[in-house]
Amino acid sequence: MSSLLSSCCSPILFCFSFLFLFSGQAVSADLQESGEIRFSMSDNTCLPSYATNGSAGADLRACIRESVVIKPGERKVIDTGIESMQFPANLMPAVLSRAGLGMEGIQVDFISRVDPDYTGPLLIPLKNTSDSAFTVKPGMRIAQLIFFNVERPQLVNDPEIKNRKAESRGQSGRGSTGLN
Repeated sequence: MSSLLSSCCSPILFCFSFLFLFSGQAVSADLQESGEIRFSMSDNTCLPSYATNGSAGADLRACIRESVVIKPGERKVIDTGIESMQFPANLMPAVLSRAGLGMEGIQVDFISRVDPDYTGPLLIPLKNTSDSAFTVKPGMRIAQLIFFNVERPQLVNDPEIKNRKAESRGQSGRGSTGLN
């Protein structure tokens, strides 16, 4: 997974700054079993789609009426036309940058993940890290939606774990294992 994220996102984005800019709704048993992802769209021409049979991510389009110019260093929020979506609870949709736009300095400003009980529209914050203005045109593919399988383990407070023997890593944190 880290190679996937590092190929499409800057190292700063890899820290997973999560924001809830997506919509999901609790699902029925038939949707859970079918594995379908259902969307409520403001415009059917913006429905997410896979570019090829081997694509891991579904392309998200700019569902806008007029072009939007993003100046260097600027961030703009772009509508995808997704008003709501339903997906099985064992999946986690994540919004990631498109590799082609990333090469031009246009990136999803942070990696977003979606909870199944969130019910708002999908808005994509794009940031221009290049030295020149970039124009987002109506219908342009601006990001990708990738679904990850997730588990939801039980969280337990166990005061005894602070007494366990120090392992080789001990309390060393970020960067403690080196760069190579």
